Amino acid sequence: MQLYQVRNSTATLMEQVPRWEKDLPRHTWAVESGCAQAMLMAAQATFTLEAEAALEELEGGTEDALATFMEVRRGVKYEY
Repeated sequence: MQLYQVRNSTATLMEQVPRWEKDLPRHTWAVESGCAQAMLMAAQATFTLEAEAALEELEGGTEDALATFMEVRRGVKYEY
C-alpha cells in the first residue's frame, strides 16, 4: 500500500511541474522546475520499500529474495 501511495503522490507532483522542453537539458529542467527533490525522495522511498520487502522475504525463507530484488532494480539476471 505504501508503494502505491508514493507512486500516486509522485504522479500528482509531476502533473504540477512544467513540461520538459527538448532543447533544455533534463537535469537543468529538474533543478529549475523544483521537482528534483521530489524525484529524489520518491526514488529513495521506493528503493527502501522494495528493499524492506526483499529482506522480509529472505527472513521468511526465500533464499533468492535479494538476488531477485537486484535483478528487478538493475534489470540483470544474477546466477548464484
